[in-house]
Amino acid sequence: MKLPNLGRTMLCLLLVVISIGAWSAGTEQDLDAAEEGFIAALLANDRSELEKVLGAEFFYNTATGRSLAKKAFLQYLDAGQLSVQFAARSEVRTTYYEDVAIVSGVYRVEAVLAGKASTSRSRYLHVWYRQNSSWRLVARQVTYLDG
Repeated sequence: MKLPNLGRTMLCLLLVVISIGAWSAGTEQDLDAAEEGFIAALLANDRSELEKVLGAEFFYNTATGRSLAKKAFLQYLDAGQLSVQFAARSEVRTTYYEDVAIVSGVYRVEAVLAGKASTSRSRYLHVWYRQNSSWRLVARQVTYLDG
């Protein structure tokens, strides 16, 4: 039995586990920053930042049943139909599949919709895709919750 080879194998395995852990921590921090960036861009109605955060194939299935592609979603915001005043996430769960992440949770949002103040709680599902080391939101689904 060759202990030196076993020792090197264990050391290599340990380094792989440590590097995976570091990749995972960096990935989680980057994705959390992307989620927060999406919220910040909505709050500021910052079309330029939303253009960056949203993937080219982005679509949004709204709580009212409409489905908006990226261009339609941005036009909706540009038209002043939605102004987000406050948004907070809770109950966030994230699952990673290589360069894809699925984030679900609950949003509490205060907004002005078509000129009317609105407060809502909704369950959301975001699908993110990592492209060139940046996360892009490619799909969003929202369902209103009671209360």
